Order: sequence, then structure tokens, then C-alpha cells
Amino acid sequence: MTADYVSGYKEIEHTADISLKVWSKSLQELFILSVEGFNSILGIEPLEKDINTTEQFLFTGIDLESCLIALLN
Repeated sequence: MTADYVSGYKEIEHTADISLKVWSKSLQELFILSVEGFNSILGIEPLEKDINTTEQFLFTGIDLESCLIALLN
């Protein structure tokens, strides 16, 4: 990774489903951007009072991909 590496997400066109490409510098940021991208596709915006609110979630799965899917579900 270079110093100018930029994290982000974008919707990928798909005929039958929603597809999202997400890239980041860290696993934590990957999960955060995945939720932000999913919310963006669905048109969900946080309320102003929720911007500084944090929540902790505990997911179990056989691997990190399973945990990400559980989070998005």
C-alpha cells in the first residue's frame, strides 16, 4: 500500500442483485465502509443525532466473510 491509498466503495451493476465493491486499509474500516455502502444503496441516512453514536456488535462465524454477511443481514 502506498501513502496515498484511498479507501472507498462503489456499487457494481448486477442484473439480479445488489453488488458492492469495498476497499480499505484495515479490516475495521472494511466493515464500516461495507455498512455505509449498503446504507447508501438502500437510501438510509443516519439521523443527525446518530452521527456521533457508536454501537458494538458481536458476530460469530466460521470466517470473517461470514461475519460481514451476518452484519449486513
